[in-house]
Amino acid sequence: MMVLGLLVGWVIVRGRSRGWSRTVGILAFIPNAAPGLIVGLSVLLIYLLIPIPLYETVWIIVVAIMTQEISLSSRFMSGALAQIDGQLEEAAAASGARWRQVLTRIVLPLTSRPFINGLLLVFLLAIKNLTLPLILVGPNSNVLATAIWTSYEAGTLVQASAMGTCLVVSALAVTALARRFGDLAGVQE
Repeated sequence: MMVLGLLVGWVIVRGRSRGWSRTVGILAFIPNAAPGLIVGLSVLLIYLLIPIPLYETVWIIVVAIMTQEISLSSRFMSGALAQIDGQLEEAAAASGARWRQVLTRIVLPLTSRPFINGLLLVFLLAIKNLTLPLILVGPNSNVLATAIWTSYEAGTLVQASAMGTCLVVSALAVTALARRFGDLAGVQE
């Protein structure tokens, strides 16, 4: 998700055409202005009309969450890219570096802090999201949020509480892992 946000942020910040950059920025931010119900129904209708077999799979939930959170990840990465002088990328390109090398050796190391923090924030927002999975869940695509909801609605509160505890523990573990990885990557508070 953050790689897509990095690419969208790069188009917004480094785009040659000001109109194109502004249009991409607006398009990336539109899902943030729409409620989750609208995003979920839009994704559902799109994949019912397009002959791509994502309906009733977990991938349609992933696509919907990515659609909803692209604004956040692109804003994180746009801010990070705006702080890097474009001359660094131009110098690397003039020295013979390919675009992929510029991305992996210059841009990603300099944007590691917002990349890791944005990844953590998007993950935490995604696992707590209930609206999109409830709209898009199928018989073979149950996720933890909908399983907790189903258990709660069925009256099995102990099972719902246990799954909720697993959700919190997994969120804490990923947070600790991201902070540790951020420390290794040079991210400091």
